[in-house]
Amino acid sequence: MNNDAAGWQAAAEWLLKAGVDRVGIEASGGYERGVVAALREAGFKVILHQPLQVRLLPACGCSAPRTTGWMPG
Repeated sequence: MNNDAAGWQAAAEWLLKAGVDRVGIEASGGYERGVVAALREAGFKVILHQPLQVRLLPACGCSAPRTTGWMPG
């Protein structure tokens, strides 16, 4: 999915279809701003994580972070 309005809409539709209501996104120097705003506007609870938080997930026994590579598109 592209990081543009059409991609954000596609992501929202896909997440809704999958029954997702909460999304965690890694901060990425501002590239995340559009999708965060679009998903919040679509009614999702969006949690913005700092990169260090994401890197430490495996160390705390949490599942490995997922990337858009597993999403369709």
